Amino acid sequence: MKKNSTLIVFSLFLSTVHAQFPQFTRPCGMYGTFGSTSDSLTMISLVSTKPFIKGYTFYSKWKDIEPQKGVYDFSRLRIALNIARQYNQSISLAIFTDSEPDWLLNDNAVQKWYDNNPGNANDSTLHVVPWNPIANERLRLLLTTLASMTMFDNLSGATTTISNHPSLKQIEAQIPGMRGIRDIDNEIRDIPGYNRDTLTSRFIAVYNTYINTFPKAFVSSSFFGISDYINSPNLKTHLITAFNNAFNNSSTPKLGFFAENLSCAAPAANSGNVLFANKSITYNLFQMLGSWTNPNLAGNNASNITACSTAANANGNASGPEIAMKYAYENFNTTYFEVYVQDFTNPAYDSVLTHFYNTVIAPACGFATGNNPIDSNQTEKLIIYPNPADVYINVKNNGIINNINIYDAMGKLMLQSNSFPVNIGNLSTGIYFARIATSKGTVSAKFVKQ
Repeated sequence: MKKNSTLIVFSLFLSTVHAQFPQFTRPCGMYGTFGSTSDSLTMISLVSTKPFIKGYTFYSKWKDIEPQKGVYDFSRLRIALNIARQYNQSISLAIFTDSEPDWLLNDNAVQKWYDNNPGNANDSTLHVVPWNPIANERLRLLLTTLASMTMFDNLSGATTTISNHPSLKQIEAQIPGMRGIRDIDNEIRDIPGYNRDTLTSRFIAVYNTYINTFPKAFVSSSFFGISDYINSPNLKTHLITAFNNAFNNSSTPKLGFFAENLSCAAPAANSGNVLFANKSITYNLFQMLGSWTNPNLAGNNASNITACSTAANANGNASGPEIAMKYAYENFNTTYFEVYVQDFTNPAYDSVLTHFYNTVIAPACGFATGNNPIDSNQTEKLIIYPNPADVYINVKNNGIINNINIYDAMGKLMLQSNSFPVNIGNLSTGIYFARIATSKGTVSAKFVKQ
């Protein structure tokens, strides 16, 4: 990934938007993403101290989490939650349910269907039928097992379940063999056993599982094009009506809607857009169409980004992802944005993204403003050296150091000491976190054992 080494100071003419949002809690903040192959562990190492970042997306395929029937591997998610927790940041989770495990696809009792034009050539064209009872029970077991998994929170000093983990803020709900509301090639009607009632009841049942299993997280459904050639009402209208009746019929909506096509003036802000039409009923979430730093990531849609940047530059304003975020905030009541890491690591956007955070996101979401909204706890005044380290580490801090606890990336306490330097020679190679009690409070820092 190429980084822009020249810091360009943009002037940003963003006035604080006094949108009259409906009074319900909604997802908030800028989250880093690589797109469909998001790896929060890499992202956190790149941009963990950027002041305007609230968290990171963590995407995983079902087949990677449950490679064998009933054998689960949540290790990378646990590490991501622990690292995010250290920086007072959050994780937005999606488990891709259309990347089914081989053992499920090879089960002759599970009915399958063929996707004739998969969106990702690396994914199998064979999928389980979304309403197959065996596949749905396996997904339910995966979700409940994940939610009940325990891990140690080394900030609070307590054990917590993943469903109650302070850093798990948002989950994208998906049904087996299909993910969310997305049928680009109009194949839904050809899936064996399809009818509207079957599809709708399956979505509602699975989404209820997500909502009830992760009660502290925001739950959303992707909502793109879908059609079964019945025009009145069309399938999108039918589904959105059913979802709102099931989940969003009170002052506290339980299901939001997500799209990944945000650019300078898209998606269209009119009544024909489901997200726009429902902005007063529930919350909307957006991922950028692509990266402003490298608009070619958007493929044929790159012009939607470059045109936006060019127009902004001609007017003397900053050009970057904040243009799209302001558009979504004003037109869709959106305060949750997934921004490509290429833009987070571009120093040219640091100033405008910090400004957008301070003038728009922080006031709308009740976050603290300032150049460093991260809960630093004086971390910037603490230095662990050498880092990376081999045998010993030492600590420099403005206060008097009383003791140090060292945790691995999974949150397990590995070492305690009240004297320095600290001998870490017996630790395995990897990332560790030091929680250090000083005369001014408790601070934390990351170091690498080599």
